[in-house]
Amino acid sequence: MDFHNLLEHHQELLSYMESNGYSDLYVSRFRNEIGWILRNSGEKQWDSYKDIYLEYTHVTRSKDCLRNKRTIIGAIEQFDLYGNYPNGRRGHTLFSRGAYHLLVPEFQELIDFYCEAEKKRGKKETTNHL
Repeated sequence: MDFHNLLEHHQELLSYMESNGYSDLYVSRFRNEIGWILRNSGEKQWDSYKDIYLEYTHVTRSKDCLRNKRTIIGAIEQFDLYGNYPNGRRGHTLFSRGAYHLLVPEFQELIDFYCEAEKKRGKKETTNHL
């Protein structure tokens, strides 16, 4: 994944947050996360911001920590890829809504198998919506 845009424009995101009343602590978390991403991007070879988040799931099991990482990384993704500044209303798109992404791969495969079988039987996509 190319982080050239983030490297060139991340200060705009931080300035926006500072001038729009975000707390110093929250801005600092963004600054630290962006710095970590840029320092490690050559070594890690991430394909997406989801991969960056998943890196943290191997380090910590703290739900609060992971939720905070998901929020920050998702907001950085929105800025880097789409030019969207945080506004408190737009959620991140790292994961779809629901709990599918939280399942272990074996259960995801089972659900995928079910959805594919039902599709072959002629069921509508919305019937299988998880």
